[in-house]
Amino acid sequence: MENNNKNLFNYTFNLTNSITRVNLPYNITNSQFLRVKQARYITASANNKYMMIKISGFNNNIYFDGNKTEHYTKMLLLPPSTLTPILYEAYTESADVLVDKIASQNGISDLHIELLIDGVYSADVNINNPFLLEIEIK
Repeated sequence: MENNNKNLFNYTFNLTNSITRVNLPYNITNSQFLRVKQARYITASANNKYMMIKISGFNNNIYFDGNKTEHYTKMLLLPPSTLTPILYEAYTESADVLVDKIASQNGISDLHIELLIDGVYSADVNINNPFLLEIEIK
């Protein structure tokens, strides 16, 4: 099934694991723009520096720590304390990721989403502490 009304897709996910595969209700074809519109998360451990969001097909941003290169979609800076709400909202219409048109005969029917805290998968994201993510793809 394809969304023929627009070439704009807004999705909100309630992620309860650091690695999630989401089946989409519509195939996405020829997309080149992804923006994280909103994110909500409560820190579960202290002294973390960042959360890296990776979404399959949209990992064109680069993090380099001096030794290792990591591709990602969006990075959120985390406060050093526990039980601190992270409420991110994009205030501009600009893309977080611009990529060459994704060419596929069948389009994208699912997304593989990864959440890393300080570069590693964390049990901090779980059913009791979900990560709420809203994205826009066009």
